[in-house]
Amino acid sequence: MVICAVVSCKNNPDNTVGVSFHRFPNAQKKKDLYSKWIHAVNRVNPVSTSSTIDKLWTPNYHSVVCSEHFTPDSFTKNPCIVDSMNLTGFRVRLKPDAYPSLLLGQRAAIQCIKPAFKKRETQRVLAEACSEYIIRHQRENLNTPPPEPDSDDDTHEENTEALTVGEKKDASMQTDIKKVLVKRTQTDEIVMKPIQRSIGTMTDFCEKPTLKSSATMTDDVAQKSVETMTDVAGVNIRCHDEDQEDSDSDDSTEDEDEDWLPPVDESDDDCEDTIGELDITDHQEDVVHRERKYIVYESCLKELLSSCRSCHEQCRVIIKSRLGTFVRMLSSCEACGMEYSWGSQPLTSRLPAGNLEVAGSILFTGASASKALQLFSNMNIMCISERTFRNIQCSYLIPAVRNVWMEYQTAALQLCEGRDVKVGGDARCCSPGHSAKYGSYSLMDLESGMILAVELVQVTETENSYRMEIEGLKRCLQNLKDRNIRITDLTTDRHVQVKSYMAKEETSIRHWFDVWHVAKGIFKKLQLLSKKKGCEQIKDWCHSISNHLYWAAATSDGDGDLVEEKWLSILNHVCDVHEGHGSKADKELQLIVGNKRLVKDVRKLSPAQQTSQLEAYHKTVCHFAPKFHHFFYDAMNARVLLAAIHQNENTERRQAITKGGDLRWKVAYPKAKKGDHTLKAVLDTCSYEYVDRLMEEIFGLRRRYPSYEVAQETFRQECPPPMAAFGNRVDKGEAVRRYRTRFNR
Repeated sequence: MVICAVVSCKNNPDNTVGVSFHRFPNAQKKKDLYSKWIHAVNRVNPVSTSSTIDKLWTPNYHSVVCSEHFTPDSFTKNPCIVDSMNLTGFRVRLKPDAYPSLLLGQRAAIQCIKPAFKKRETQRVLAEACSEYIIRHQRENLNTPPPEPDSDDDTHEENTEALTVGEKKDASMQTDIKKVLVKRTQTDEIVMKPIQRSIGTMTDFCEKPTLKSSATMTDDVAQKSVETMTDVAGVNIRCHDEDQEDSDSDDSTEDEDEDWLPPVDESDDDCEDTIGELDITDHQEDVVHRERKYIVYESCLKELLSSCRSCHEQCRVIIKSRLGTFVRMLSSCEACGMEYSWGSQPLTSRLPAGNLEVAGSILFTGASASKALQLFSNMNIMCISERTFRNIQCSYLIPAVRNVWMEYQTAALQLCEGRDVKVGGDARCCSPGHSAKYGSYSLMDLESGMILAVELVQVTETENSYRMEIEGLKRCLQNLKDRNIRITDLTTDRHVQVKSYMAKEETSIRHWFDVWHVAKGIFKKLQLLSKKKGCEQIKDWCHSISNHLYWAAATSDGDGDLVEEKWLSILNHVCDVHEGHGSKADKELQLIVGNKRLVKDVRKLSPAQQTSQLEAYHKTVCHFAPKFHHFFYDAMNARVLLAAIHQNENTERRQAITKGGDLRWKVAYPKAKKGDHTLKAVLDTCSYEYVDRLMEEIFGLRRRYPSYEVAQETFRQECPPPMAAFGNRVDKGEAVRRYRTRFNR
């Protein structure tokens, strides 16, 4: 009886399952390897008592060592992969330099098999098993005449033989010597030429076997219209070329991988998604909106549902219903009567989750609903309509944004408790000029960069669009006072109404002017002055005078008298004299620099905190609420709040660094610089974690309020009436009749 040669190991072919046995290498041809085997077995020759070498045991022709004493990497085919495929009868071979390194009772170190390697190894093992079966099957066909058809059977069977590997018969391990289907293409039956390669799969095709799922283990199923592709352990079997030599070594390369793709640009981040594998068998995402989604073509769904799960016959695939991004399909088998209903996505209180996420993503990214939905339409992707988007927006999206903003605002205000807060305020109108419909006013903590309060004002709430800024400031200040926030300093631009209000009503708050706003106004006036005849030399002083204003404000520590004196000293520097009269350019310059209103405002220039962060925040507002798009009041308010949420989450962005550890910069050439450059710091990428919180909120609202009517009634808020409500209402038909009559006269 054959038994393992290792001491105390009792494994033999009769009492073990899943263990292979391997003979000792040839002592003449492989002396070194033979010696390693002898020392590894560590048996002593009981007959010899002389030298140490003579004490070693000498194996005979029937001596073997079982596979339990070899590590997995000693085999040409990983035993773990072979066992996972139930190939119990498949022969595993040792590598030429392998030797037993595990003594009795030792276990091989558990190795993490990479998915890509496991896939290639599985393909190779199955392909070799398939090739061995083909050769055996061909030899049998040469010596065995085909069976005569049985007239008593209802089904005509030309060949009832099927592949059996080991002792198990699995539907996914049966072969059909008829046709080839490639998993990546998912197309109908195609007549393939032998030894051809697809650029998308780079696999070798042959005219013989592939795998198929069969209930009768006959070729008759393949002759019918059913076209079933079977996946064994997640991969398809490949047939090697007939001229290709069989080798026990791992010759798999990237070209043989069925997931090989043509080379792509290294800068293309999508290539990361095509590398490796992801086993999702036991993976279940608890949160719906965090689950990955894919774009699936209708033909692929048809291919997926066209085979009966019970009898594998052809099924009728029917689209039962469609609701936005959701589709309900029915697979009906006429042979066995089985019906299978399949839905493309989960439902949240009878509303498809995809509809909620698409609508939410449009708003949360600041996109235009019409353009985003047109994108889906251009690709012929089924999606929601604009009416559905507005219903979801009013019912769930806008309330979710308000709720999440309250959380972010509360967190920002908690950081201001117990200290003096210096804020900056500025307004942003929805359109330039004096015809703006909306004006949003924001107050920012200039030390932390967080938005503390945001108010949206519609022009119908004030006398005119010019007064929307002061109205927004009043609401923001009152909002912070109600939260017991102690504001000591406010920095704004030189808005006349704001100056008057702060001087009369908010005397406890020190009001400062932002230097950039003042310097920009002076610079523009100097540029115009330099174009006058006799004043051309002022052009060389424009930047210096503007920079002088920054210096005067920054070095005066808030002392108004000192700021004024430093500012007016620029007139003497320009003339390079301290007494006497200047030229025409000097006189014109004095009119600008010495303007009484300007000098009065210069005394209140902010010595430290400026509103540059607030100006940058306005770009974020323009991203979420573009000026060239019209939004109704509630939608506009939600988009302004989204900009504030985004700002508060990204206040701590730092400057990015290169691989070498240097700070990253970029050179820009803005229009205002007139061809000159400016240096800007490159910051880290923005964080969008707030989107996940918003998604959680809209799904929670949908579960609590399962209908549009209930949600809209619950979250209904008083909004200012639209501007059209103040117009003279006219019947549409009458207006059309008058229009046509006027042009037909």
